[in-house]
Amino acid sequence: KTSPKLMTEQEAKDIALKEVNGTIIEAEYDHDDNRPHYEFEIQSNKEEVNVEVDAKTGKATITERETVQAAAVKEEKANAAPKTNKANAAAAKKAVISKAEAIKSAKTVAKGTVTKVELDHDDDDQTQVYELEFKDGNVEYDVEVDAYTGKILKVEQDLED
Repeated sequence: KTSPKLMTEQEAKDIALKEVNGTIIEAEYDHDDNRPHYEFEIQSNKEEVNVEVDAKTGKATITERETVQAAAVKEEKANAAPKTNKANAAAAKKAVISKAEAIKSAKTVAKGTVTKVELDHDDDDQTQVYELEFKDGNVEYDVEVDAYTGKILKVEQDLED
């Protein structure tokens, strides 16, 4: 049984960068829905763009665009608004570090390939943390990084069977 030849990550990167000019800050191969594809997060001018490239056909699809300026605009509005909720105002003033910075910080305590990066917002105390997963052979690391300071908050290490 021969499976169709899938493109390499480098070929997929080239296609993604033709679609969106910028710097790839995250790359991941995925096979959900029985559809082999690469997912890229590209930093471009003032936005982060998620591009999916089909590993069989090479078709690129933009799945998400996020303006990096959006956070700065929210901050300005918070500063202009009357200080009714001090916690909200304090949270709005703080700038969140980038995913790349969170990964760099997490790599000081975890080895291997990044398999997941998620920015999680805690409504109770208005904090934000990056939750990262790394896979290194049969070892999996779960790392929580403070989204404002880059400080490591939690590290868990699991041995997979």
